[in-house]
Amino acid sequence: MSDRTIVEFHIHTSYSPDSKTDVAELEEHALAMGTQCLAITDHDTIEGAQELRDRGRISVIVGEEVTSELGDIIGLFLTECVPPGLPPAETIARIHDQGGLVYIPHPFDRRRRSRLFRPALEEHAGDVDIIEAWNGRTRFEEDNERGLLFAEEHDKLIAYGSDAHNLKELGRARMEMPPFHDAPAFLEALREANRLGNEDGMIARLWKKLRRDD
Repeated sequence: MSDRTIVEFHIHTSYSPDSKTDVAELEEHALAMGTQCLAITDHDTIEGAQELRDRGRISVIVGEEVTSELGDIIGLFLTECVPPGLPPAETIARIHDQGGLVYIPHPFDRRRRSRLFRPALEEHAGDVDIIEAWNGRTRFEEDNERGLLFAEEHDKLIAYGSDAHNLKELGRARMEMPPFHDAPAFLEALREANRLGNEDGMIARLWKKLRRDD
């Protein structure tokens, strides 16, 4: 385990309007669970991620779930906030311009009006780095399956996101991967990542198939 890092993606803190998770409490719970890195992706702000990073007790990927003009787009490894309300192309460009990675959350969750809808997703797929193949708040398994299949069709890297908005949701999806120090190293590490837990069902079978095909 010393040469692997346990990472949890798509985490919200009280800096998101729909979360009350205190940064210090999040830190304590994550450390108690053995998580070594958190990707903090509050809505339209990076302040929560920066606060947790600056506490210095757990590794943090500074991210933001940006409300683009046509739906949610997550930026990872950000150095500055991306303003909401921009067209997807500009949102993606602003993420990449600062060396960040574009991560599409819950792309086929039928219950979320905030998702990046299929026409926009198809149009900008070439500029996407990562597709969220499983989201801890997506109610219908087939919606997660569609995300995984889309990633396979477009040859995209995959991540699992807990989308935790409270402490009870923390730990729903974690990944074990080689250590990384920046965005390019992270992408390489993600190619060798293993999903921790919840290994039953079609999602797990498709994940294993994709790993064999790499």
